[in-house]
Amino acid sequence: LSQAQPTTSVTVRDMPAAPPRLGTFTATALQRAVLEGTPLDRLPVGAVANFGLVCVRASDPVGDALTVMVRHAVHRVVVTRDDDAMQIVGVLEALDLFSFLSNHSYLTNREIAEASDLAGLRTAAGRIEPLIALLHRGGTRVGQIAALVQALNAKLFERAWQFIAPPALVANSCLIVMGSEGRGEQLLRTDQDNGLLLRDGYTPPSQLQPLCESFSQALSDFGYPPCRGGVMLSNPAWRGSERDFTQRA
Repeated sequence: LSQAQPTTSVTVRDMPAAPPRLGTFTATALQRAVLEGTPLDRLPVGAVANFGLVCVRASDPVGDALTVMVRHAVHRVVVTRDDDAMQIVGVLEALDLFSFLSNHSYLTNREIAEASDLAGLRTAAGRIEPLIALLHRGGTRVGQIAALVQALNAKLFERAWQFIAPPALVANSCLIVMGSEGRGEQLLRTDQDNGLLLRDGYTPPSQLQPLCESFSQALSDFGYPPCRGGVMLSNPAWRGSERDFTQRA
């Protein structure tokens, strides 16, 4: 990471690999290597580089890049040529992107990720609709806004379930979001439309019903009203294992 051209990451090309791999070497990786005590003159860059890149194409809308960052919980994406995914044209850092789109989306995502309780999530949820208005005034396409809102809502619901359910239940369950929200068509908050998929063979805790009722109530507190048809976690009909749902179908 050159002092002549200050940067927090550089691109790594692993040509001997078959097929060749592209990666990034970051300041964080360098700090980690120093702390581990390995002499830097004996440590190849490839050993601490990240080859699991999250990429966008140069022609992709900026809003799509933001959605990718939120969905993958990363702070940078690699920008490749439209006609050659192995040809890197640059790296888009989160701070640069968030400065462009304003700090609102960044803060909302951070607030959801760093909330310590349901009250903190409720505050974060209240920032989503003002963000929609901000992006719309800035000329962001409706499809891009919808994709971003879907990603933020997914993080919001996931964090709420993590606060409410015990770790074993979280590890053996999957929230299902259906309707307009599940299809990524939702902008403003509409009624809840969700279910809970349990791992085959897993026996849920005896307090599953009150836990699911707490989740549905939390979403109501966030501004997502109950589904009139009862399509939500608090309804036992919308909870079950993969085998259960397959048999119902």
